[in-house]
Amino acid sequence: MLPPERVICIFHRELMRYVTEVDALFLTRCVKGQERRRIVRTRDGTRLLPSDNSPASWWHMAMFHGVAVSRDNFAEFVRTTPTHFHDVAKYSTVSTAGWHVAHILDVKDGNVDWRSWTRTDAARRFVRNVHPLNLFYVPMAEWMRVGGDPDLVGYVASVYATRWPNIWAQFTSLAGTPILRPDTGDRILRIDRIPHNLRAGREVLLPWDFVLGSRHPKPLAVILGRHPDAEARRRKLIDGLTLERLVALGNALSNKTRKSELEKLAPGDQVRQADLAFDRLEKWMTRRSQEWIAKQYRTPSGWTATIALLLDGSENGLEMVCRLDLAGLVTASLRIVDGPYRTACRQPEGPP
Repeated sequence: MLPPERVICIFHRELMRYVTEVDALFLTRCVKGQERRRIVRTRDGTRLLPSDNSPASWWHMAMFHGVAVSRDNFAEFVRTTPTHFHDVAKYSTVSTAGWHVAHILDVKDGNVDWRSWTRTDAARRFVRNVHPLNLFYVPMAEWMRVGGDPDLVGYVASVYATRWPNIWAQFTSLAGTPILRPDTGDRILRIDRIPHNLRAGREVLLPWDFVLGSRHPKPLAVILGRHPDAEARRRKLIDGLTLERLVALGNALSNKTRKSELEKLAPGDQVRQADLAFDRLEKWMTRRSQEWIAKQYRTPSGWTATIALLLDGSENGLEMVCRLDLAGLVTASLRIVDGPYRTACRQPEGPP
């Protein structure tokens, strides 16, 4: 999975040089008040280009294939790096090959007051976002648990520090030093589908593991797939996808597109049924998500509690949902109803 050592050294050298440029553009993870793809400036004039996890996949692809960078073209390489998963989804990256790009040092630290970030803050966030020695790769299966396992993170850091001591020292001097775990040794961290959390004495999957864990399409996906422009309608559903819109899609699929109702509206005509269903989904997603945002969740419900359950890991979860085909999108959305929604409805109410 690792790019060639020679290429890693070149990217490291150019990245360390680039962050010292007066008007460098820093690719940092998007926080509240920012918009991916749109350059903003902090109060001290530092330029930021907010992103999701796309730069990590893109830079791995470039390094893995030996893309040549130098002092002459590195600024342009940074400027043209995709910062939204829609922009990188059409390329064959480590992510489309079924791997999740994890980070050793966190790319976010809870500080969303980005206007107050100093140039040093921005440089640190940029380096953490894309540096090859802050990235490692785990299978999509249970990526949330595995990618954040402290033993694995520490072990990967130990390997990098041992394999590239000089680069590691320069990288950590800017990005910060993680806690190493060389004592992990050769212990095997298994990646499987065995549930790993406990709740009320029963083993359950984490919400996103459950949502993305099925490979068995839901029957409704067959009807939607009959639409002559099914792929274009799928893209429309995921355009600008947010957590609220995804939960609203599960809501709509469950309540507004039942097979029995579609059959009554267009008996025996699955193309017409698919057209009606897509129209209902698009309308309901917009309406419900806007209602939930406008109310700011002041009125508790099973659906808003579902959003809260899925909030942790939502950035990567949404990214992977958008890569699913139509059947996968329908199945994942309905599994929100089968799993997180039912869990949210079972939770006891808090104090008034």
